[in-house]
Amino acid sequence: KEELFNLGYFREEKGNLVTISEYFTDFLSNEKLQIDIWDNVINLEKKLKQVIEREFPKMVDHFEAGGKNTNEIQKNILRRVDHSAIPRYETFIANNKKTFHKDSTYFDVMSLADAVKIIRNCWEDIFSPYFDNNPYSEWDHKLSKCAWARNPIAHGHEEYLTDADKKEIDAYCKMTFDVLTKTIGSIRADHRSFLNVAKKYNDMTKNDSTTSKQTELAPHIRNNTPNGSLVGKRTEMEIFQKGSNRNLSGIVEGKYTAVIPKNYLLGKELESLLGKRIPVEIEKMNNGKYEARPIWRDIHNE
Repeated sequence: KEELFNLGYFREEKGNLVTISEYFTDFLSNEKLQIDIWDNVINLEKKLKQVIEREFPKMVDHFEAGGKNTNEIQKNILRRVDHSAIPRYETFIANNKKTFHKDSTYFDVMSLADAVKIIRNCWEDIFSPYFDNNPYSEWDHKLSKCAWARNPIAHGHEEYLTDADKKEIDAYCKMTFDVLTKTIGSIRADHRSFLNVAKKYNDMTKNDSTTSKQTELAPHIRNNTPNGSLVGKRTEMEIFQKGSNRNLSGIVEGKYTAVIPKNYLLGKELESLLGKRIPVEIEKMNNGKYEARPIWRDIHNE
């Protein structure tokens, strides 16, 4: 840098670095932005995984994930998030052991995209306080955009991203990192033994058919915030997931998240409803989702 100053290629004006070439100035600016984006995306990934690790025992309860050790439990959680990613993660874990002689966990090697999926899945009962208790709809685009950009940047394909993309991702990473840095110190971590919590649940490897069905249906959710227009109306609800408190989640009208509370499901075989479309009446909105009452009479008459 000093040599370039001495040769006259650089000069300083009002605290800014100026070059003899406008193109060279643009090049330096773009290079710095790309480096900043990469650092920000990686730092964000580490921060989100740190938050997930802090709440591991609560996640075991949320996903009803059994297992005898860390990797069994994490694998069973990821089955509910992205079943198809498990073989890829197992390859990463094996390669890390072979090449670096290091033992890795599933959470160590999971993608930023899957970390975001875990946070989305557990938003209301676990992770919302880390984001100033905002509804997930306020963070969906920000987190998804950062996760979308991670792989192209990591593999040297910044050209896949427009300049507008890069600036947006840079801002979202910093915004998310800032809110987590602010809130994490005020939230008490769950210090229960996750192994003891996991003892309450059967190993989910015994329920592959159920978890696969839930994983296949879950991507249909688009996190559209309901506007209340369906309250009091009858419609059909596609069931995609059984919650840890024995409620059912799904979508109505092909795009709005809805929940059937557990008080309507007493004595019902919940697994038998996964993947089905059932008639419901929308009773109200609650935390950005519709609450629905199943119309069992119509179901039994089908």
